Amino acid sequence: MHKYVFTTVALALSLPLTTGCFPVEDSCNIKTDGLYLQLEAIEENGSVEAQAIFWVGDNAGGTYLELGDCGDEIAVNGKVMTASPGYDNPEVYVASLEPSDTYDFVLSRPEEDPYTSTVSNARPAVNVTGPNDSTLSRANAFDVSWEDNDGGDARVSVSGSCIFGYSETVQDDGSHTVAAGSLDATDEDAGESCNAKVIVDRATAGSMAPAVTGSIQAISRGTSSFITAP
Repeated sequence: MHKYVFTTVALALSLPLTTGCFPVEDSCNIKTDGLYLQLEAIEENGSVEAQAIFWVGDNAGGTYLELGDCGDEIAVNGKVMTASPGYDNPEVYVASLEPSDTYDFVLSRPEEDPYTSTVSNARPAVNVTGPNDSTLSRANAFDVSWEDNDGGDARVSVSGSCIFGYSETVQDDGSHTVAAGSLDATDEDAGESCNAKVIVDRATAGSMAPAVTGSIQAISRGTSSFITAP
């Protein structure tokens, strides 16, 4: 089990789970072999949000990139992705799509051939059945349940404004128990209650363009909510 303070970014599976601010650089100053891309197509409730983050180096974290004025562009299934006002450190580029069998992310840079990274065949939709609109004490264990319609692994995470985040990779069998005491309140919120969100994700890995370093996933996501109390 991992405990962390959530950044403002919602990329569930691959985002570095860390506190603080990331330094920023202009993409125009970085050659393609110095980029690391995080690409995700998140399917939830019959719609899709594609997300992209650009980093400097050979892994996520450290210095992130804002796409500069030199013509750098990222698109998915022909739709240009734009910086989301909801995220600012790191910058997240997003686009809303209809569900598809395949998601093609295309990085375009001046005087270079396009770089196409692809992910296909997202896993079945996730229907989270509990907890749902209940008040649960952090001192007690509770069960997260979802429709058992797939195999392999799933990621269960819990977040809230008064708690440190919880994240666990589990068997995708429709149930996971969050042990008593696993949701720790932040120091200033030890006696407080707040709204909490449960996310269950199923991930499918894709293939990055040969000349580009990074990760690409299709994520099938289900959510539920409850109140976490002391």
